[in-house]
Amino acid sequence: MKREIVWGVVLCALLIFIFGCSDSLNKILKNDNLVRVEYSSCVGAGCHECILEFNCPVDAIKIDPRTTTSYIDTDKCIQCLRCLSQFQCPEAAITTTIDEIAPGEIEDFLAISDTVGELRITFTATGDDGAVGRAFYYQMELTDQENNPILTDFELPLPLESGEQEEWLIEDLPHDQLIRISLQAFDESTGNSPLLEREVLIQGEYIDDIPPSAIEDLEAVTGTDFIQLIWTAPGDDGNQGTAMGYEIRFSQNPILPVNWDQAQQIELEIVPETSGTIQQFEISDLDLQVYYFFAIKSYDDEGNYSEVSNSPQAMITGDVIPPAAIMDLQISSMSSNTMLLTWTAVGDDNMDGTAAEYLIKISDQEITAENWVELDEYPNEILPQPSGSAENFLVSDLDAETGYYAAIKVSDEVQNLSQISNIVYDVTSETPDNIPPAQIGDLQSVATEYEIILYWTAVGDDSLAGTAYQYDLRRSDEEINESNWDNAQVLNSLPIPSPSGQLEEFIDSDVEQTEIWFYGIKVIDDAGNRSVLSNITQNALLIDTIAPAPITDLEAEATEMEIILSWTAPGDDGIEGEAEYYELRRSTDAITNENWADTEILPDPPVPAPAGELQTFTDPDLDPGIVYYYGIKAIDNAGNISEISNIAENSLLQDQTPPGTITTLQVIAGYVSNYYTINLTWTAPGDDGNDGTAEYYELKQAEESIDESNWDNAETVALIMNPQPAGTVEFFSLNPVQEGVVYYFAIKAFDES
Repeated sequence: MKREIVWGVVLCALLIFIFGCSDSLNKILKNDNLVRVEYSSCVGAGCHECILEFNCPVDAIKIDPRTTTSYIDTDKCIQCLRCLSQFQCPEAAITTTIDEIAPGEIEDFLAISDTVGELRITFTATGDDGAVGRAFYYQMELTDQENNPILTDFELPLPLESGEQEEWLIEDLPHDQLIRISLQAFDESTGNSPLLEREVLIQGEYIDDIPPSAIEDLEAVTGTDFIQLIWTAPGDDGNQGTAMGYEIRFSQNPILPVNWDQAQQIELEIVPETSGTIQQFEISDLDLQVYYFFAIKSYDDEGNYSEVSNSPQAMITGDVIPPAAIMDLQISSMSSNTMLLTWTAVGDDNMDGTAAEYLIKISDQEITAENWVELDEYPNEILPQPSGSAENFLVSDLDAETGYYAAIKVSDEVQNLSQISNIVYDVTSETPDNIPPAQIGDLQSVATEYEIILYWTAVGDDSLAGTAYQYDLRRSDEEINESNWDNAQVLNSLPIPSPSGQLEEFIDSDVEQTEIWFYGIKVIDDAGNRSVLSNITQNALLIDTIAPAPITDLEAEATEMEIILSWTAPGDDGIEGEAEYYELRRSTDAITNENWADTEILPDPPVPAPAGELQTFTDPDLDPGIVYYYGIKAIDNAGNISEISNIAENSLLQDQTPPGTITTLQVIAGYVSNYYTINLTWTAPGDDGNDGTAEYYELKQAEESIDESNWDNAETVALIMNPQPAGTVEFFSLNPVQEGVVYYFAIKAFDES
């Protein structure tokens, strides 16, 4: 009984002791378990390194109750020496407060795959406690539709401060697969944000199996030298975009799909234009006078071919028009052994153009169309002159006192032959021709600023009778006489002598202005007899001292984009002729004679027109809101400069007209590159209403209908640059979008103002 009482007393004492110490024990245990690092209060990377990299458990961090300072319990620490040397968390980061607030929900999450095998993720960083502070780490998992993990080399970064924009790029993902994204943010106490899950289709290689549209308007135009094919360019996909190339074939039978491969292919180098553009191609290497059928296929960059086009026919007719017959052939003079023929040149096609060669026949028997082929051709190296020009040819080595017939046919470059000319006949003289042409005694010259014009009266073959054969006109910078005649410069391209008594003219434009030039002329007949040297004339180009007239009607008309200058062209001399060039200047200060040299020279002004014509110049390189001043001077070929023009001024007009409202925005139904793409189309407005070209588009989306009242709140999904000209059909694809969500879209166009 006593023993039981003793044990009861001891037991009671023990219970009293235990309950008496329980409060302090709880405090010790509580402090030992709840002392932690508040990651959001850390400065720098020290805290994260100690907790994460050096494996310091949270319960290794203690607070000394006597000093209320923090320390690390080395008995519980791992790699404590490294941890102690690196641990730099401030005292404010050590706390015994329980972290009961988990990271907030991840907001503004967007996952886009618009590049093959890539995923771009953006969202607003959440905090450590709700939307405050900075989370400790992220945990993300990518899985396929069978919930298998998708491994990547992407390393999750440390969270940014709450409210900052996170931007991640994950590469080398499986193509054309729908993947699930699971993402959470954690704090240092294992609190976590709500799990965010999204699905996105990873972009794969687009398989283009849409061929260009068949060309249905192919035209084949018959021509003299070639067949011209004309058609409207299709697109890359149907009538959208631009095809890669063309294949053109021809045959003497209509070309259909069943015989396309049997038709002959044309080697060509022609680049397709944008869909809807008119294209042309010339084919010349085909037989003449043969009808051919043509057809064309277009193909895209994936090798998709269009259907066969329509198959028109045409032929190359060739040049079937011969030169006209010469009808004014004459024998201008005869000697004992020569005959001088003269005539007027005909053309390549009848009287048009220039023929290729002359076929001359000389015979002592009568020449007719019937015996033309039998007669020998007289050799010549005449290069025909343009139609209407005077021609002559000297026939030599004839027999004396013999009658000769002469006739000519003319050939073009494809050997079309004219009819036979008129037939001429004469008899060579008994004795040699020893009579030279008469001396020219009225050679005279008239000078301008650019050329010296020579005039004289034609003499004959024998003195003043008949028509001479050719002229020998020479030039020298010293007075010409018989002793220095051979040293004078021979002038080329001289006129063919006219019958005796007619006025002749020659223009010498290849002379220097500073020299005095002397001219003399001799005349040669068909027997080689030369006249006596003519009288000598001298002259020099006139010196131009007259400047162009000043421009007095310079005007500057402004638009929203440019200033257009206009003025009346002055002359070379005052208001006569044409000036050589303009000096056009611009300034933001009023232009005067005093500051002319300090103003800006505008490049590439127009070439001066004949005096009195209206000229313009457009200046596009301007800033709005600035007044620009313009002045212009004209300079002639002698360097004479006009006075400064009147000064014109203006500034760009302010653009107050917005682009037209887009009323044709719609979704292209049934045309998708994958199930998570929405394709939009609309008709482009202009810069001003429906004129011109806008600067860019802003496209917005929302999950409710968009109008002006909620436009600002809708999400901008794209700024689309470089709009097409007004009236062009535009296209745009959105990828990705969430499955099963109805989206509303709206668009605005902006001009450069």
